Amino acid sequence: MSAAVRAAHDLVPSEEILDAITVAHDAGATYEEILESIEILAEDQEAKAATAEQHPAREKARPFWQTMDCPSWCDAEHAVNSRRVHQSNPTVVWCTRATPEAGTDTPTAIQFHAWVSQQDLHRDPLIYAGHNNAGEYYQPLTVAEARMYAAQLLRQADIAEGIDRDRPGDHT
Repeated sequence: MSAAVRAAHDLVPSEEILDAITVAHDAGATYEEILESIEILAEDQEAKAATAEQHPAREKARPFWQTMDCPSWCDAEHAVNSRRVHQSNPTVVWCTRATPEAGTDTPTAIQFHAWVSQQDLHRDPLIYAGHNNAGEYYQPLTVAEARMYAAQLLRQADIAEGIDRDRPGDHT
């Protein structure tokens, strides 16, 4: 047994090795090609194992009010006296206003934020989106509303760039 096959056997469940060998064999692969596919599987597993060691799964304490596990996207640290809400880390996009604020000569930077939030025991999460400029303004959107809004933003960006997605061949 070669070192690569031995490493693959140690890192990849035997069912995956057998499946990889079967698929490669059925495709007419040579012995060397089959060994190469096993080596690739072993490298992938090794990389996944290294990533898991660098970023171990975070055990979250569950306060008395939390009746279910956190959603996979929840980054909140829950405590007995914390808000009863699951929340993702916000994504931030920095934008510059094309025209300066009244009475100034310099453009203003604006932060657009978006994050997912769900009250404990609520069935559906909401996506909050908005800006943080001279106070905060965030609008809660259902998942369906957020998808519609995202589609409209993409459509407006296409229009601004002269792309007509309804016309064949104009999908750059």
